[in-house]
Amino acid sequence: MNEQYLQHPNFGLLFLVCSLGPRKGLFATLYAQRMLFVVTEAEGNALQFESLSRGQARHLIDERLRAYRRGALELDHETIDRMKSFYQQV
Repeated sequence: MNEQYLQHPNFGLLFLVCSLGPRKGLFATLYAQRMLFVVTEAEGNALQFESLSRGQARHLIDERLRAYRRGALELDHETIDRMKSFYQQV
């Protein structure tokens, strides 16, 4: 899942907040950033969208940042900055 933007069938353009694994990512609606989704790439390049509350999204970002600080996860500076910026908003 290396795309930065995805088109949701009902809610429009989504942007990648952070990766949650090789085929999974946390996405938010581009303009309002009010709706959050875990998007999973299923077989045949089909995408599954699971909506999240802001609290759940904040928890996922917090887990990723903690794993990075422990050295269990490698992230580039752009991703870290995007996660920290988004974390402050949610």
